[in-house]
Amino acid sequence: MLKLGMYASRIGKAAPVFIAAVLQYLVSELIDVAGSTAHEDHQKLITPRYLNLAIRNDEELSQLLHSATIAGGGVNKPLIFGLSAMRRRRKRTSPERAAAKKRKKKKKKKRMERNWRWIMASGGPLG
Repeated sequence: MLKLGMYASRIGKAAPVFIAAVLQYLVSELIDVAGSTAHEDHQKLITPRYLNLAIRNDEELSQLLHSATIAGGGVNKPLIFGLSAMRRRRKRTSPERAAAKKRKKKKKKKRMERNWRWIMASGGPLG
């Protein structure tokens, strides 16, 4: 196959072994990165989605397979999160969270008092 492809005028006996070793390394690297991506999403199965994410997030694999299309690969994850991040509110720091929780509690207490006054003004809980 190497001779038919005319990659070189002469090909040694060790060339197919070397190519097999390179392919084995590339596949093991891809499976390793895809497996860790799947593990981050709490999945046990490596699907085409995780293969695509592994290729696109790894700089060298992305450069090597820039024109490859993976069936069922989906869209790149950072793009999805980038679009949904526009709708998210900013995260509060710890003191801000505590203050917001306090305000929420106060609001709830006021609402309960107002409801209780309305119940009592209308004749009590049973009337």
